[in-house]
Amino acid sequence: MDCQNTRVYNYILIENNIYINVAQSIIGLHFYLFNNGKPFTFLERTTRSQLINRLPSILIRFVRVSQFTYAFYVEKRKYKNKVPLSLITTNHYGQCLLKLRQGEYKVFNLKEQKVKTILPDYISFLEAENRISSTKEISQYEFAPDLINWSVKERYLTEEYINFNRPSYNFSSIEKVYMEIFPIIKKIMTVKNTQTLEYKKFMQERVENLSKVFQKMNCHKSRCADEIAKIRDFCDNVIKILENNQSDTTITLVFSHGDFWEGNILTKNGDTRVIDWNTHKHRSCYFDFYFMLFMLTTKNSHMDKINQLGLIKLSRVMDSLFENFYNSLTKSGFFNQDLLSSLKNSNIYRYLFYMELIILKFPENNITIEQINEVNTWVKRFKLYEATVKKNGK
Repeated sequence: MDCQNTRVYNYILIENNIYINVAQSIIGLHFYLFNNGKPFTFLERTTRSQLINRLPSILIRFVRVSQFTYAFYVEKRKYKNKVPLSLITTNHYGQCLLKLRQGEYKVFNLKEQKVKTILPDYISFLEAENRISSTKEISQYEFAPDLINWSVKERYLTEEYINFNRPSYNFSSIEKVYMEIFPIIKKIMTVKNTQTLEYKKFMQERVENLSKVFQKMNCHKSRCADEIAKIRDFCDNVIKILENNQSDTTITLVFSHGDFWEGNILTKNGDTRVIDWNTHKHRSCYFDFYFMLFMLTTKNSHMDKINQLGLIKLSRVMDSLFENFYNSLTKSGFFNQDLLSSLKNSNIYRYLFYMELIILKFPENNITIEQINEVNTWVKRFKLYEATVKKNGK
């Protein structure tokens, strides 16, 4: 563990929930972002100029870093002139700060190659202790970042910052998903032993979890009645489908990342690392598989929007993707023949994924309107996918 810093640092918002330390020099920021900011995908985006976009990617990156640094320069001048700005004050030092949806902050020290996660105040001491303990365990795996130091009392943990690039996947190059994504998912699945649970018991526990979720949502019923009703109707339909299933007597649970998508994958020269493990646990066998694919349908669109074309593309390749992934599991030697037989039921495991994701998206503490809206978007996504599959007669 390290000692808590008593100095205070102010971070000002620049864009995309990215805040920059006002004490950071302009030249220093440009240097660190260009050389050590490879995971920051917003620095890889094309510019508004078609001429610049024809340049080599390294030059496009230089332009984007320059644009971002200039935006910081403008906001820093406003700060010095005491213009009101969106500001975060903390005693944790870094060049950049990322504000996350669940109230967490990530402070990036690009010079020392460290990233510090600051846990929100609303979580209990025990929850902070469990989070740090689980991060210690995860850090032992070769594909996860090293844990450097932590403090339960101060609610933070410091991990290795991995300056690798984030890969990009799409349904037009599906072979890349076969070759790169499937081996990573299998590696995650197999770091811990599988668990088998009686189907009825599994369903009973998940239904109870959902019941608790809807009880917590009642406080927002006056403002989100329609959204809550749509989520409830979808869950009731999923439960009905799953309870009518008689083909399986057990459910196979494997170790799952819980937020496995290209934004949490970093690669360099064949070395692959996976970050942000705060949602890991044992889940139904194909949770990470389905999560990755549904996240691909949001490509080139905002997460709050429904990308119908992406869902159509997924419906066209889902069967072949599942078959390929299942075949790779049969060759892995990790599952015995009885388990493999039960893992063929793609429809059941897909609906299990729907139910588990909805539970995952609602934390154990108070539920917010933003979380209700996010889950409602996921429900719309799932319903549109199922309607597309039904229309195509699959």
